Amino acid sequence: MEYIDQNPVVVGLAAAPEEWKASAAYYKKRGISSLVDFSRDDNPKELFSLPQIPFSVSRLIPPSQLEHIQHYMGVYAVALDRLYYLLSKIPTIDETEKKSKPPIYLHYHTQTHNYYISGYDGDNTFYGKVHSSIYPHETRYQTFKLSELLKNPLLKLEMVADTTFGFPTLPVVYSFT
Repeated sequence: MEYIDQNPVVVGLAAAPEEWKASAAYYKKRGISSLVDFSRDDNPKELFSLPQIPFSVSRLIPPSQLEHIQHYMGVYAVALDRLYYLLSKIPTIDETEKKSKPPIYLHYHTQTHNYYISGYDGDNTFYGKVHSSIYPHETRYQTFKLSELLKNPLLKLEMVADTTFGFPTLPVVYSFT
């Protein structure tokens, strides 16, 4: 395995094996169990097990998207890293409510509503701009519960790639669809 992990370093794609997202070293450094157990044990315990997504991240992902992400974990490694990073950067609701146009970190949407996340209490409450396509004149900043959003089977999550802007401009997003 060490020989394989060194390949991206040898060809100049990464400075260290832990930086190459397709290597076992990348997952090992982050404490994520590997996709395959390469031990010499005749009965490997983790054969074909999926890496574990930290709960602080997985709880933000709508169930329909989470199942897809877990099935195709390698494809979403970069997006999950970005979500974990963004989660650490979302300010508290108290900090965000004081700004007239706070930056947007996450974007949830359904067929009729958009939820632009600007603040998070770290548990179950978000603060941000809510826009309804049914009642567009009622768009406003407000608090809302993550648990309520996740009850909607049509809910999707997108991560805003750049948080240095003010609403309503949205840059490219990562989509978990």
